[in-house]
Amino acid sequence: MNKVIIALLINSSTVLAAGGSGSPLDLKWPAFNLLLLASMLIWLAKKPVREMFDKNAEDVKSLYELAEKKDKEAEIRLKMYQEKMDNLHREKEKVVKQADDEFANFSTRTKQETDLYIKRITEDSSNKIVNEENSLKRDLEKNLVEEVVAKAKATISGDENSKAKATKKLISQIK
Repeated sequence: MNKVIIALLINSSTVLAAGGSGSPLDLKWPAFNLLLLASMLIWLAKKPVREMFDKNAEDVKSLYELAEKKDKEAEIRLKMYQEKMDNLHREKEKVVKQADDEFANFSTRTKQETDLYIKRITEDSSNKIVNEENSLKRDLEKNLVEEVVAKAKATISGDENSKAKATKKLISQIK
């Protein structure tokens, strides 16, 4: 409290030392100077301040329009994702059904191909057996004929009477 009283005394003594009486009329010329300075500053700063506020208003307007545009895009995306989330269960069922169908088709196709392959292998094996059997029969017949011919040659070459008969018979067949 003492400090406040001392401050008031010093302040009033400063005013008295400047030659003033401390009345409000002593402030008329400084107030006139202040008004003159303030009006000049306002008149000079009016255009730049107006331009600054206009520029800021345009910036705020463009930022607001951009925010509205982004908000609309976000709403569209949100709706799209909500629809996807709603359809997720149906999509899952669709994919599972499609996979089951593909598996069934694959299983059926594989079974048919396997059956066809087994049938073809069985037919090939049967054909190979028949061909091998025919080949063995031909070889057997050939060997039998060769053996008969060899025995006949041996018999004919060993007996002169048989040789003459064979020669006669061959000549008669040639004529």
